[in-house]
Amino acid sequence: MKLTKYIFTVILFLIQSCSNNTKVAEEKGIHLKSAPCRKSWEMFGGSKDTINVTDCHNLKQGRWIITRFVVLNKKNGPEMIWSQEGNYSNGKRNGFWKNYDDKGNVKDSVYYKNDTIVDL
Repeated sequence: MKLTKYIFTVILFLIQSCSNNTKVAEEKGIHLKSAPCRKSWEMFGGSKDTINVTDCHNLKQGRWIITRFVVLNKKNGPEMIWSQEGNYSNGKRNGFWKNYDDKGNVKDSVYYKNDTIVDL
């Protein structure tokens, strides 16, 4: 019985510690990768790389790939292709973003800082 109480107490302590660390990190603008409400999608099946991540505040974070459907061949029907690729930080586009044409070639590249296009 004492062992069960001890284990229960330790588990509660660990849960509380993790909860406090998450709050402190988020107050400082740090978004933890291990946050339970973080959502992401695996890229290319079995790879460990993830794309299109949203954090606990539903803000976009990290690498994002935006896709669209186009009909390249009437026999095959619509195909999903990349439309844009770039990085988000706290819900805002930052850095270089690539725009793709219907054949998957890079059309152009635009530099963003806090969701605003910057001329270089």
